[in-house]
Amino acid sequence: MDFLPHPFYDHLAFQLEDFELFEIASELCTCTLTDVSELHYYKRRDVTLSAVRTEGEWLFSCGMEPDRTLADLTRYEYVNRVVFTHNRDGPRYHDSFFWNDSLEKILQVLPRYLRRAEIRWEGHIVTDESNTNFWDIFFASGLSRAPFSQVYMPYVDHRSEEFLRRQISFRGLEKLDISATSPPSVWDCIEELLRQPQLNFLWIIDMCPVSSRMLEALIDKAKFSTFGFEITGDKHSDFSRQTEEMFHPAITSRRIRYFPISCGKIRISCYP
Repeated sequence: MDFLPHPFYDHLAFQLEDFELFEIASELCTCTLTDVSELHYYKRRDVTLSAVRTEGEWLFSCGMEPDRTLADLTRYEYVNRVVFTHNRDGPRYHDSFFWNDSLEKILQVLPRYLRRAEIRWEGHIVTDESNTNFWDIFFASGLSRAPFSQVYMPYVDHRSEEFLRRQISFRGLEKLDISATSPPSVWDCIEELLRQPQLNFLWIIDMCPVSSRMLEALIDKAKFSTFGFEITGDKHSDFSRQTEEMFHPAITSRRIRYFPISCGKIRISCYP
């Protein structure tokens, strides 16, 4: 394989997991692939990109080293976590270096630094109605079209559903957490996601009425894999005593719990 150009091996090593790099680097034979794998294995470093909204501006951090921005990451450093938050005073930010930058610019260039990343929104970034401009910028950016392995997202409007459909089309989504009231069409997306083998956990908070059809799909996937889920929402009118019997241990053979909450709301969970 040494006849292939060096960028090919670099790109291949980028795709590999740490344990795969280690196995290749440990081979007795010496070739370009083993050398490149060893280099990536020892130099690879994952960083978190935190975006904090303050009054009138956005601050960004990718670690504790002073004067270090995204542009200073080496070719072996990747962003594996993107967090949007409103709180810069949390313990994890005490020693972090922040720089001021354009939200539009960061969201446009960020995809080139990602590797099997998760993305999440925290606190008032989700609930504050004044964030309309933020969501306009996000959904129009290149970041909204990048693939993620884990997504922790609120339902904002129809663009959230488009974002989710795009993530499902990449076939690499392993964990999904979707919160805020979601319309029935979101469940159509989730049903498609349930057919993908890489999905291992699903959280749904304040889903449109939880029906027996939804529960059957979730339990069917949980029966034959290590898949887990937690779903909370209003009880659908078709949710009967017969539906509740689906949670009997003799049927599910898994630790599936059913919790009536209040005012017609229910929570059902199944942890691996």
